[in-house]
Amino acid sequence: MKIKHQICSHIFNSEGSCFKCMFQKSENTNINKTLDIDYISDIHADFWITELNPQHKKFKKQLNHFIQNILIPKTSNVLVLAGDQGHHISQDYVVLKELKNYYKHIIIVPGNHDYYLIGRNKSKFKYQSEDRLEHTIKTCTELDNVHYLIGQVIEIQGFKIGGLGMWHDESYALNYPEKNVYDEWCNTMNDSKLILNGRLFDYGYGATHSTFDYRKKFKSEKQKLQKIKNVDLMITHYGPRIPNLPEKYKNFLTTFYYFDGIKDIERINPQFWIHGHTHGSYSEIYNETEIICNALGYPDELSYNEIKTITLEKK
Repeated sequence: MKIKHQICSHIFNSEGSCFKCMFQKSENTNINKTLDIDYISDIHADFWITELNPQHKKFKKQLNHFIQNILIPKTSNVLVLAGDQGHHISQDYVVLKELKNYYKHIIIVPGNHDYYLIGRNKSKFKYQSEDRLEHTIKTCTELDNVHYLIGQVIEIQGFKIGGLGMWHDESYALNYPEKNVYDEWCNTMNDSKLILNGRLFDYGYGATHSTFDYRKKFKSEKQKLQKIKNVDLMITHYGPRIPNLPEKYKNFLTTFYYFDGIKDIERINPQFWIHGHTHGSYSEIYNETEIICNALGYPDELSYNEIKTITLEKK
C-alpha cells in the first residue's frame, strides 16, 4: 500500500483516504444532527445546602452530596435549569461553578424565587427584586458558557434555544368565578411578600399590600415571548398550558403556575418546551411540541426527580 501525507498530518492510503479524518467528520455530522440536553428545574439549592458560607468545610461536603447524590449529572454537554435556582447569589454561583465540571453549557431562566429578597438582601438591593435578579445574572454569567436567558435566543451546534421566566396570567382562573384572584394571590403566595418593587406597605393588623404588580410583570414577559420565533427548544419557568392533572391537583392555586400559551406554542413550534414551577414531572404533547417538566423540589416533599435528558433533532 502506498502511503502519503496530507495537511492534517494523518496517514492516508493509496486512494487518499484517512480513516481517522473520515471518522471524525462523521462524528461531527451526527453531533450537528442531534443535541442531547439534560434538564431540571426548581433545584432550590439553599434548601439542600443549608450551610450558606462557601468557605465553610460543611458547605463543601453538602455541595458534593447535592451534586453527586441528588442532582446526579449526566453526560450531555448542555444542562437546562428552568428557574428557581436558589435564594443566595453567592451560593448559586458556587453550585453553577461545580456543575460546569460536567457541562460545557448551562442555560438558565429565572423563576419567581430568583426574585425573592430575603433577610439582608432587602436593604442590599433597596427593596428592588429586579436589581437582585440583575446582579444574579451578572455574577453567574461570569462563568464561561453560562447563559441566563430573559428573552434571548442562543444557538448551540446549530440548534436555536429561546428562554425567559414568563409569569402566570389569569386565564385559567376564569374557571373559578367566585374567587378574587388578586386577594387569593396575596393571601396564599409568598411572591406577594418577597418579590418587591419598594417597601411593603403595612396597613395594620399584620396585613400588607404588595408592591409587586404581577399583572404588569406578565405583560412585560409576554412582550418578550412574542418576539421569539421558530426555535428548537423553548424554556420558561411558568408552564404554557395546564396539563391533564389528577383531580386532587385541580384547584384554584394551580392557576398561579401556568399561563395560556397555546398560541405561543403554535407560533414558536419548538420540538420541546421545558418549564418548571410546579414541583412534579410530566410530559405531554400539544401541536407536535412535547411540553415537559422535571422539578427537583424541596427535600421534605420526598418526591424529587433526577436530571433527565431530551434529544433535539434537525428537522
